[in-house]
Amino acid sequence: MIRLEIGIVTTDGASVDTVAGPPDLVAFEAEYDRSVARFEAELRMTDILFLAWHSLKRKKVTDLDFQTWLDTVEDFTMSGAEEITP
Repeated sequence: MIRLEIGIVTTDGASVDTVAGPPDLVAFEAEYDRSVARFEAELRMTDILFLAWHSLKRKKVTDLDFQTWLDTVEDFTMSGAEEITP
């Protein structure tokens, strides 16, 4: 299992950390018709931020659509992919 830890700083100075897991990765593949297996070769900022947004939306931290939410992002960090054995 892959989990991505992503920290978001918004334009109002607030920060929130989230973990993008399997439901978010599947949603990414469905939305962009790209496999997450390609992340090592071609990871884009859009990919990371979509995963953060989807994770936050799924956890009901935001109800904004992706583009509106993206307009509130000042910065982000990602601590990398962590593979977890179930």
